[in-house]
Amino acid sequence: MLDVNATGLSKDVCNLIVHEGGLNETDLRHSESDGRGGLLRGLLVGVVGGAILGWLLSGPLNLLHVNLVAGLAFGIFAGGLTGALAGGLFGAGLTDQGLHRLGKRLKKKGGVLVTAEIKGAQAEEAVQHIFAKYGAIVASKGTL
Repeated sequence: MLDVNATGLSKDVCNLIVHEGGLNETDLRHSESDGRGGLLRGLLVGVVGGAILGWLLSGPLNLLHVNLVAGLAFGIFAGGLTGALAGGLFGAGLTDQGLHRLGKRLKKKGGVLVTAEIKGAQAEEAVQHIFAKYGAIVASKGTL
């Protein structure tokens, strides 16, 4: 960590989080969660489910008194919005899959997990160089 301090990067640009003995899943940062994955999965399921529901309500069941295209559009919009919201919230409570696998391995070995929240290419390059110097393993890579 002294190497990171020596680079002169501020906490606004580079923030390190240390998890001793693996991941403590109750103390996850947003960047360590699977919120994006949950959002995408929820959006896809919501769009498909909404399209089916919109088709049923405006087509065979005729509960929405609109044409089929309007029923499908409404179902896709409402289902996508609901699915994305629910999936994003659900995924925010789950650990990023790469970090989860690495956390399990470290828990068995009693290791330390360090994650970095980085903004900007210069900060990313400096932190990657320092992590490589100490033999760090890249579990996942995402952008803020």
